[in-house]
Amino acid sequence: MERPIFKPLGTSADELDTPSLAVELDALEHNLSTVHTFFHQTTAKLRPLVSIHCCPTLAHKQLAAGGTVGGVAVMTLGQAEVFAAYGCRDITIANSVVTPAKLRRLCALARQADITVVADHPAQLQRMAEAAQDQAISLRVLVQIYTDARQSGNAPGPQAVALAQAIQQMPSLTFAGISAAPVPMETSTAGADADSIARQQL
Repeated sequence: MERPIFKPLGTSADELDTPSLAVELDALEHNLSTVHTFFHQTTAKLRPLVSIHCCPTLAHKQLAAGGTVGGVAVMTLGQAEVFAAYGCRDITIANSVVTPAKLRRLCALARQADITVVADHPAQLQRMAEAAQDQAISLRVLVQIYTDARQSGNAPGPQAVALAQAIQQMPSLTFAGISAAPVPMETSTAGADADSIARQQL
């Protein structure tokens, strides 16, 4: 898979390679104003799921529009590395990071940015804690809760509480809250994913 090539806003279409994300700027500004103005007036704040567009320039425009927690959310470690390289300093990875190689990358990234990651199993926590301790860093961890049997995570209740307590007992991990998504919509999951990130209480 090719790594993305980022062009500044206003680049001529003739200078773009395919595939490219093309945006109508007036519509973009209208949408940003509509969404972020709403969150200016609420206690809950927005954490934009920037995996939807994978464009650091748009991510920075979203953060500059206000009404956010000051950071973004992504779906993969690779996406987090790209957005961190382009100046995002508060990133939530809304998926599990499991393998030893990825955990080493995760901990290295945590030296560059404030990283939060989700977990749903004690064995995963143990691997995270050991990797973080080896690199002398601390990771913020959200307990993943499912709201529907088709989703990954823990059922709300004693199992999730036990996982949160386990995080608090590990010096290299910090309990950062819970992560949950609404029941997936049959027609589209993209909106549900974005809504779940926006509603996270971090």
